[in-house]
This record gives sequence, structure tokens and C-alpha cells, in this order.
Amino acid sequence: MAAKVTDTCKAPAARRDFALALLLLWLSGAALRETILAMAPVLPRVTADFRLSATGVGLLTGLPPLLFAVTAVPSAALIARFGAVPTLIAGLLLNATGAAARGLVGSVVGLNAATALMCLGVAVMQPVMPLLVRAWAPAHIGFATAIYTNGLLVGELAPVVWVPQPILPLVGGGWRASLVFWALPVLTAVLLVGFRGRRPQAAAGLARWQPDWRDGRIWRMGLLLGGVNATYFGLNGFLPGWLTTTGAPELARPALTALNLAQIPASLLMLALASRLTRRPAAYAGAGALLLAGVLGCVAMPGPAAVAWAALAGFAGAILLTLGPALPSLLGEAADVSRLAAAMFTVSYGAAMGAALLAGWLSDLSGVAAMAFSPFALAALAVMLLGATLRLKDAQEPNGLPARVPTADDRPGTRP
Repeated sequence: MAAKVTDTCKAPAARRDFALALLLLWLSGAALRETILAMAPVLPRVTADFRLSATGVGLLTGLPPLLFAVTAVPSAALIARFGAVPTLIAGLLLNATGAAARGLVGSVVGLNAATALMCLGVAVMQPVMPLLVRAWAPAHIGFATAIYTNGLLVGELAPVVWVPQPILPLVGGGWRASLVFWALPVLTAVLLVGFRGRRPQAAAGLARWQPDWRDGRIWRMGLLLGGVNATYFGLNGFLPGWLTTTGAPELARPALTALNLAQIPASLLMLALASRLTRRPAAYAGAGALLLAGVLGCVAMPGPAAVAWAALAGFAGAILLTLGPALPSLLGEAADVSRLAAAMFTVSYGAAMGAALLAGWLSDLSGVAAMAFSPFALAALAVMLLGATLRLKDAQEPNGLPARVPTADDRPGTRP
């Protein structure tokens, strides 16, 4: 009888700790993008103040994916040496420090150095997230991944939608104060993770961090996620120019808005469906088909319909962005999750960069603007085919919020 009473008393605390784990995942997910995207709305002012050339702007905007690809695997070594939560805290601190420093520097060199420091922090954080999803929500990997992906998507949109109105007036109207402002939510995440984040024992003692590049899972996951990234970044970069070339420059902004805003309803939908869909190859293939349709529609119908096709591409991309990061936790053992995730991000960002370069080269070489979209159409087709051939476990994850009450070992606030 006493044991039953004790278990009953533990249930509310366990549920509170599960909710805390989801909050920490969401805040960390938002921190992956909010400081990076904070530059976009104020970039014209930064360019004017520092008199940046087009090459300088290209370097500033190209640093994030480059560092994400280069530093993902070394981040797995940090996880193996220090543990998941300390590595996440270190990444958050580097992220916040670099983000705030961008608003304080007085030279182009300092601006690029601060940006590199910020991106290094994000790169360190990314391989940690799938590991913490598995450690903090082992029975609800899909749902927990949807939570942190929703945070990531909100982190992408918030600085763009809320800057310069109404943030800039609150911080004096200057771009420097705006960049410092967006470092504050990351510092909040540092404090909460530092005081309440449970140190998973499995993550702290990992010895294997070097990826086995002969492992087909790495390339399957990396190219799948890389296809999603390539298509998303490619449409953001090339769609405005395509619409201008085809005589509809006034549709460029609505199309980009549709592409990005459509991710939010998709992310909210995945909060309800992710637990059902993460283990179903048909979900990956179906979303890949929608992504391909969106790309082809933007090229084939560059008029007002392009706005709808862009929204479809954004919607499908957000679904895949939720499903894809769950793959390391689903396909690997606990000790392999961080190195699988690190290798996946290396391949995915490398593929996205390669697709963007190929798109520009094909367009310049052929003189046909539509040729720029061929790498992105092929990337979406690859996502569809790779998704259809995924070999996922037969066991189904519980749906939605936990069907079982998390035990004391699952509590994010418990330190072993």
C-alpha cells in the first residue's frame, strides 16, 4: 500500500518534469535560429554602416551553413568528453556571446568574428538535440522532436516578423541594440538548462564519437535532410529573382512570406501527428512528393499561383524538418545518437551548400533562369525516394502526450 501511495505522489512531479523537459527543448530549438535570423531585417543598415560589398554580405550570410557543416563532427567529440547538457550549455553561451558581440563591434573583421563565434555555438548545439530528445523523452521521440523543431521554426520567424516593428523602438531604434536583444532569450535558455537540465548518464560516458562514413544510415539521413535544407534555402534565394525575371516582381515578397509562414501550421500539426508518423516511411515519401510539387509549381506557374506553390513547399518542408531530426534517435542505439546526428548535419549542410552553388552555376552557364531550380527539384525527388526506402523499426511510438507516466529517471530536473 505504501508503495502505491508513493507512486501516486510521484506521478504529478514526473509530469511536471516532463513538461519542463519539453520547455527546455523548445527554448533550445528557438536558440538554434533566432540569433542567426536576427541579422536579416537589419542587414541593410549593417551594410550601410560598414560599407559592405556584395562579397562582404555573401561572407556574412554564408558563414552559418559553412560552420554548421565543418564543426558538427567535432561537436560530437565534445559530447563524448563532457556530456550532452554541458555541451548544450557551452553552445548556448557561445551563441549568446557571439550574437551580442555583433552589436558591439566596430569593424568588419570584428563583425565576422562575432558571427563565426555565434555560429560555432549553434553548430555545437545541433548534434546535442536528438540525444537529449532520446534521453528526456525516450518513449515520445517524435513528439519531443516536434517540440524543439517548432521552437526552431518560431526562432526563424520571430526576428523577421517582429523586427523592426516593434522591437527596434524598444531598444532605441538601432540595429546594434536589436542584435543584442535577440541574445537575451538564449541567455534565458542557458540559465534554465544549467539549473534544471538533467545530465543523461548514457550521454556523459560516450566513448564513440567519430562517425563511420561507411554507414549507409549517415548518407541516407544526411541526404534526406540535406534535400530539405537545399530546397528551402534555394527557394528563399532564387524565387524572388525568378519571379522578377518572369515579370512578376510584386509577387516576390508574398511568395517568400507564404514559403516561411506555411511552416508554422505544419509544425503545429506535427505536434499532434509526429509520434504517429516518425516511424512511417510513407510519411517521409509523401511530404517529399509535396515538396517536389511545390518546387515544380513555382517554376511552371510563376504568376499568382506561385505564392500557393511556395506555401505548399514551405508546409512540406516543415513536416520533413520535424521528421528528419528524429532519425538518429530512431535508427541508432543510445551511444550512437550524437555521432549519427553530427554526421547527418555535416552531410545535410554540405549538400545544401553544394546545391546552391550548382544552381547558380547552371543558371549562369545556360543563361536560363529556370535552370537554377533543377538542383532543388532533384533534391526534393531524392527526399521522396530516400524517405520511401527508410528502414524504420516496426514498434510504434505512443501518440501525443505520454501514455505512461515518466519515471524519476526521466525527470529533467533530477541530477544523478
